[in-house]
This record gives sequence, C-alpha cells and structure tokens, in this order.
Amino acid sequence: MAEKSSKTHEKDELLYLREKYLPLPENEILVFGQPGIEIEAKQLFTRELAEATSSGQDEPDGFYRADNRLRIFEHFEFDGYKRSRGKGSQFRQADSEFEKRITQQVDNTKQPVNLHGEISLPLTMQNYLLNAITQFENHAAHIPAYHKNLEKKLELKNETTQVTFLIEDTTCLGSVNAQTGEPILLPLCDKFLDVFEAHPEVDSIVSFSWCNKNYICYINRMSIEECRKNQIATDSVGLISWDTKMEAFDATYTK
Repeated sequence: MAEKSSKTHEKDELLYLREKYLPLPENEILVFGQPGIEIEAKQLFTRELAEATSSGQDEPDGFYRADNRLRIFEHFEFDGYKRSRGKGSQFRQADSEFEKRITQQVDNTKQPVNLHGEISLPLTMQNYLLNAITQFENHAAHIPAYHKNLEKKLELKNETTQVTFLIEDTTCLGSVNAQTGEPILLPLCDKFLDVFEAHPEVDSIVSFSWCNKNYICYINRMSIEECRKNQIATDSVGLISWDTKMEAFDATYTK
C-alpha cells in the first residue's frame, strides 16, 4: 500500500471508494473495449470490488480471490494542480490551511465561527497528466512486491493474477476541457494511454472523476485500440480553472 492520499480514508481505501461511488445507478458508467468487456466490468463493480478484502502494510489496497483467480486492487488520487515535493497538491495545501484557520479560531474563541475563503489556482493539462502518470508509475513500481507478499500471505499456487488500478481524479469541481466544456476522462488521454500501454503488469484501470456527476470508466489492455480511436490530443487541450469559494459556518467549539 503506497502513499496515502487523505486522512479520511487512510485506513481503508476500498471502503472509501465503495461508499463514494457505489451503488452504480447514481453514476455514469463508461466502458471501452472489445465485445464482452461490459460483462467483465459489471462483475468487477458488483462483485469483485464490492466484496474485495482490504490489505495491510506492504500490500496492495485490496484483493479479490475466487475461482482460482486473484485480482489485486491499488488505489491512488491525483488532480490538475501543481504539486510540490513533500507537500503534494497546491489545492490540498490551501484546503489544509483553511481547515487550520477554522481549528485555530474555534480553539481561541470557544464560540461558533463564520469563515470565508477562496482558492484560486491554475489548472493545466500538463499538471493533470504529470500527476496522473507520476502516481501511476510510482504505484506500478510496487507491483512485484505486492505479488510476492500476497503469494506468501495467501499461499498462492496456480491462481491467475490480474492487477487493477483504481485511479481517482480529485480536481475540485472537475477536470473540464476549456475548448468543448466536456469532462476530461483519463483513459482517453493520449499520453496516459502511452504509459498504460508501456506497463503490461497493469491489466486494467477503473478511473473515477466528477463533473456535475460521477464518471466511472473501465478499460483493460484489449481496450487500448478502441480508446485510441477516441483519444484526446492533450497537447491542444486546456482545462477550465475554477475559483473555489469556501465557507465554514457555525463551526462550534466542542471540547
């Protein structure tokens, strides 16, 4: 289990995803690939991901084992903001500072508070791709160790193993194409497809994103050709930069 992405789900990544994105009828589900992939995707969402076992330290975020098969799940987040070494996303840093202001004022006044703030940071396709690809490659580097540790833990013998990355775009208000107003879907981005194609140790991807509603996309290695037909030429695309207004109203002292 690699770098944790937020305090709210640092102990159970899969539980967080299930609570946020399941049940499926509330989301836009997109599947790209050969005939029959819809059945594979449905089984993954309704059975494998829903029933997966969460893992411990030095293991993937979860796994599902049945019918002489093992599916390994690994989750990570990214966004379209600039990242700084050791501190992560600029938006996460600004959001954290706002939370600290709330805590400090509540602790100092011991009274309800009403705070306002605004985060105005540039969103770029360059940062979007850099962050997604960097995270992808960092997590892919852990796959051999995950295989080894699970093989020992589960006493694996002849199971067929697949690795699925669960990739979540957490860009506040969504990653939106500035030219068309359409949501950006990571599995259709040309340079991300290049990286996925170059890492055969990752068998499939589920991407999660939000733009007025949740979008969930599923692709596997057989999907690459179909995705290429609809791919986004990211060098010619910009992202809409949002001004995010924040408010904390009646944050009451409770100690």
